[in-house]
Amino acid sequence: MNHLFFLWSAVRAMTQAYARHSDNQEQRAVEAYLATVQSASELEYRERQWLRAHS
Repeated sequence: MNHLFFLWSAVRAMTQAYARHSDNQEQRAVEAYLATVQSASELEYRERQWLRAHS
């Protein structure tokens, strides 16, 4: 019975670790996407400002 509990406990811990790893990867991907979108919109804003100033 102890072996079964130990096996179940190890599998549960491994599953939780994998879930945390997946969540961290997903969070990094979202943060990278948001940084890209933010920098793109910032570039568009600066371009509009430059065009207004030079037209």
